[in-house]
Amino acid sequence: MRIVAFYVFFYFLLLFQSFDITAQTEIDTEENEEGTEIQLITEYEIYNKMLGGDSIRLCNGLPCNAWVKDLYPNGNMKHRGYYLDGQLASVYKNYYENQQLERDYVVKSHRKSVMMIYYPTGQLLSEIEYDYSDPVSWKDFYPDGQLEYSELHHSSKEYILHRLFYYPDGKPQSSTELINRKKLLYNKVEYYENGQVKEKGLLSFNKSLGDYQRTGIWQFFDERGNLILEETYYKNRVINDSENIENSEDEENEEEE
Repeated sequence: MRIVAFYVFFYFLLLFQSFDITAQTEIDTEENEEGTEIQLITEYEIYNKMLGGDSIRLCNGLPCNAWVKDLYPNGNMKHRGYYLDGQLASVYKNYYENQQLERDYVVKSHRKSVMMIYYPTGQLLSEIEYDYSDPVSWKDFYPDGQLEYSELHHSSKEYILHRLFYYPDGKPQSSTELINRKKLLYNKVEYYENGQVKEKGLLSFNKSLGDYQRTGIWQFFDERGNLILEETYYKNRVINDSENIENSEDEENEEEE
């Protein structure tokens, strides 16, 4: 009976060790503005319990419970993190082969943590703040340090406060900003690369669908700033009058039934 139990234990031990090694062959890529792929080091995310990872890393056949370092074949540092019961517990850092920091993750409290991700040059690529496993603030940057994207969520995590995109030269590309918290109305504007407004209007957040929908009057412009179209929306549908609003509501009720 003891021999059978031993082989069962040994089988599962090999299974977990094999999974651990296989997982470390995974890579993720990010394209910069020139279209060059950047190989990000994402293989350790499966051990990050705070962000939803559920895998267990083994050290000498048992769950890791200490600082763990991984090295590249040339001896350079690849990863250093603190593990508890086989999972990343509080802090870890990854490094590119050139020894530039690839990411730096730190737990701030029992529910708050921060992830900083970098380009191989050392320039900041992303800055993400988490509430448990949910990103509540996210910023992406171009290789020259210019802000590319910014998103901020309400503390309830149900809806955003703003979502902003920028062209490489720093000019706004798109902006979605909350202007009425009670009605959850947003001002949405999209821009051409020359800075002219492309389209603008209001969005309404539909809680039941988790969707941001066009509402009210929307205006559309050409690249010289001339108004070329104006439409009225209700729940993402183009309407002409109040009768159409009633028809839209009737159709939605029928779909729900």
